[in-house]
Amino acid sequence: MNKNQKTSILFGEHMVLQRGKPVPVWGKSRPGDRIKVSVQGQEKSGYADASGKWMIRLNPLAMSWGETLKVSGEDFEEIFEDVLVGDVWIAAGQSNMEFPMFYEKNYKEELEQIRESGIRFFDYPEVCYEGQLDLYEYNNDGVWRVCDSKNLGYFSAAAYFFAKELSKALQIPIGIIGCNWGGTTASCWMDPKYLKDHPGKVWLEDYQRQTAGMDIDAYEKNIQKDVTLIRNNWIHDEASLEHETGYEELKTMYENFLAMGDQAEPAMGPKSCKRPGGLYYSMVCAVAPAAVTGVLWYQGESDVLHKEVYKDVFPALIRCWRHLWEEELPFLFVQLAPFKGVGLFGGSDYPSIREAQQLTADSVKNTGMAVITDAGSVYDIHPKNKKPVGERLALIALNKVYGMDSLLCEAPTLIRGWLADNALILEFKNAGDELDLRGDRVGGLEIFRDGTPVENYSVTVEENILRICGPEIVPGAAFLVEMACTPYYCVNLYNSAGIPARPARVEI
Repeated sequence: MNKNQKTSILFGEHMVLQRGKPVPVWGKSRPGDRIKVSVQGQEKSGYADASGKWMIRLNPLAMSWGETLKVSGEDFEEIFEDVLVGDVWIAAGQSNMEFPMFYEKNYKEELEQIRESGIRFFDYPEVCYEGQLDLYEYNNDGVWRVCDSKNLGYFSAAAYFFAKELSKALQIPIGIIGCNWGGTTASCWMDPKYLKDHPGKVWLEDYQRQTAGMDIDAYEKNIQKDVTLIRNNWIHDEASLEHETGYEELKTMYENFLAMGDQAEPAMGPKSCKRPGGLYYSMVCAVAPAAVTGVLWYQGESDVLHKEVYKDVFPALIRCWRHLWEEELPFLFVQLAPFKGVGLFGGSDYPSIREAQQLTADSVKNTGMAVITDAGSVYDIHPKNKKPVGERLALIALNKVYGMDSLLCEAPTLIRGWLADNALILEFKNAGDELDLRGDRVGGLEIFRDGTPVENYSVTVEENILRICGPEIVPGAAFLVEMACTPYYCVNLYNSAGIPARPARVEI
């Protein structure tokens, strides 16, 4: 990252600029400076305001595999080579979105077959208060990386597999702007005004209670020692991501967490990465108003503390971002992966978050939800196989954003059931050509007869129908059928596009 450049750090060599819409270029110089920006045969100019800030909007650019962006003022000139023009997506959220290719299950295989394909990646530095960017060196972040063997490990794994599929299908450059911080709630990523007079105000109330009577001078001294807020080498600091977390390891982590008591979490305050709005102001607003195609979002694990309001907070976050960009950006997100865990380090409340995510997909326009009910881990909150995550996000984008209507992108969904000929008949939508059951039993499927689990049954597939037969399946009883409604499961029922069934329940 070049802290001395006058143009925003989002602009640099190897970058991807958005095609087909006006492209803002911005930065900071001396007040009153005349700034000129040129690329692809056009030149625009403007002046820095009284604070030195400037922004110049380029006319829409055509797709290109090689441009030079020039930015100059009265006493500086910055030239950025190897600039591509294609589609740019923001990849944002918690640690499962920032999870790097270094530790991904398919990393070695991808290294062996990697080739220059016009995929580029920029990870915005993890900063949570004004001025932090100038205090530390962020050499691994704040630069555009070419997709090659040297840089692949730094890419968000989910975003890489997304970009790879888009690049292959569209034959255009794809740029990814990472904007992530692990362990953060949705409230951290949105303007706090969207939480006022709203069910999400519980996050504001928590912050007010936690900071009441704070000794601000002592807080400022302690914050300088808080290494958890210095995220300038996070990829190498978290090498434990490389292996699958097992029960004993997670149990030890949980016991250590409990033993630390009040010291387990950094102090809440005006520079905390977990305060409402903190990352919105320090990271999201620094990325906006970059011209982009849409947003990829993988987050929600940390919202279990107030799971009951996620159905309100998440749509409000989407509204907030769209207002900031002044555009109804496509917002594609990932439903939480299966996870059991241990105690407070567990997924007991994940079903509530998943329901809220499904509600958002059903009710908020221009959104899409990737279902990964087959790609979780019993005790590892960071599942290592991110390939299906990215590929399913790409299917949604190709269908909903790029108009490839013939592509099946939705998960098979249990919609109704009935009794016929001493069998439970379960009907699914979004099956495609036919449901594909990979095994003898349906993973994640639970059947209850008058409140008691049904264990002895057989399953057959008939197009978009599951037929459940067994001695306990008889007329006159009340049945509840649940698909993937527990914290952990491994669904093995797919549609013809290879997408697993999503959480659902029906009463019969």
